[in-house]
Formats: sequence, structure tokens, C-alpha cells
Amino acid sequence: MEDRKSLPFTDGVIHEVQRFLDIVPFSVPHYAFKDVSFRGYTIPKDTIILPLLHSVLKEEKHWATPWSFNPQHFLDQNGNFKKNPAFLPFSAAVS
Repeated sequence: MEDRKSLPFTDGVIHEVQRFLDIVPFSVPHYAFKDVSFRGYTIPKDTIILPLLHSVLKEEKHWATPWSFNPQHFLDQNGNFKKNPAFLPFSAAVS
């Protein structure tokens, strides 16, 4: 783990593999405990919600080349590793 800081490209490749391959396209099922308004839609109480992670992992607003394998998605202009809030390879929180 100590070496991780000195291997930003390797870290970027690992993250990009998880983003690009979309290994777990659905998140863990969630449950609406109350009526929720989301983007103009009402999600009724007791609805089961299955977040589709594919939509955020390939979103053109968040990735320079969403349909290409590109470790640069996780590197800044100096080659340092950078996080991307749209990187949700395994789960999404629904509130």
C-alpha cells in the first residue's frame, strides 16, 4: 500500500478497468422509505430501487472518452492520480 502513491498510472489503470468493464452494472437494491421526488418523477414509498451504475460510468459529462479505455480519466495534467466523483464501480447511495 505504501507504493500506491508512487504508482499513479497503475492506480489509474486499475480504476479505469473497473469503470470501463462495468463489472457490477447494478448496485445493491435500495428501498424507498417515503415518497421521493427525483428529477420531476415521484418514487412512491415502498418502491424497490435498483441503481444502474452503467449510466454514470459511461456519462459523457463526466468522462472525456466514456466509450474508450483511457487511464487518463484518473490522472491530472501532471500525471498524478485524481479521484472522480462519478466513479461508482460497485454501489450508489440513494437518499
